[in-house]
Amino acid sequence: MKRKSSLGQLQGELEPGRTPRLPLEPNGHEDLREPWGGLLASAGPRDHIVQLYQDQQFLNRAVCRFAASAIANGEGVILVPTAVEALGAPPPLHFIVRDQSGKSLVIEPLEGKLRIYENPVGVLTNSPTFDWHLTNLRNYIGLTAQNVSSIQLGGNFTLPQFGQGNGMFGLPGDSSPPARFVRAVAYSQTALLAATAADAVLQVFHIMNSFDIPLGSVRDKDGNAVHIDYTVWTSVADLKNLRWYFRTYTDQTIRQIDLRKALGAAGNQVRLISMSSEQRTKPSRIPSSSRSLS
Repeated sequence: MKRKSSLGQLQGELEPGRTPRLPLEPNGHEDLREPWGGLLASAGPRDHIVQLYQDQQFLNRAVCRFAASAIANGEGVILVPTAVEALGAPPPLHFIVRDQSGKSLVIEPLEGKLRIYENPVGVLTNSPTFDWHLTNLRNYIGLTAQNVSSIQLGGNFTLPQFGQGNGMFGLPGDSSPPARFVRAVAYSQTALLAATAADAVLQVFHIMNSFDIPLGSVRDKDGNAVHIDYTVWTSVADLKNLRWYFRTYTDQTIRQIDLRKALGAAGNQVRLISMSSEQRTKPSRIPSSSRSLS
């Protein structure tokens, strides 16, 4: 179903689930500064507007609240791209939606359409597309948490294992999205069931240690400028107790936000919780000797 928009520069046909074409600047490029106020005002009663901001928390809230419910009800979704200043264009984004039962969906806007996948592995990284990542897992079906035992060659020549962990030999360890996807599946699928929510949160943070990008290890050169990528923060969500945990590059202390209390304190207003802090070290207590030295 298509409908007409009569919003000045936004005249044209808009189709639910498709990204509207941006107005053109005089140089022929799409105008990325359009505030989209008219489009929002003209949205139909069953349209959901999802503006793709760079802020990850806004993305999570927007996709969970609007896109997921729209898909379930067969309603329209209009994706409004927002340019990231550093890129000069809207970034390619991938969304993961998860509920308290553990079920998960992946949503990928691609070529003007929303691609929706059930997520059987509960993992998502960046490009390529989610279906590509699932196919790529077939290259690693031999990985196992069990150590490989020694083998005999020629009847009397034994090749013993080097040490612990050889069942995961071949697990990619770089910071690229395909490598991170495989690593995330391997570690999450072999994780032991935690006894409590607190144990589970700590276990997930340990798994996430494998995805930290140290400052300086990933660089991208653009002319004379060098852009450095690193892990700014790591977060863990407790969907049952509605608590959000995080740590940052400058402070590895795990901090917790009780979402029920935070929403109650906000009083239907948009409030900000600062993540900025500096790591403090605590000296260990050194026990005194029970014997006196003479």
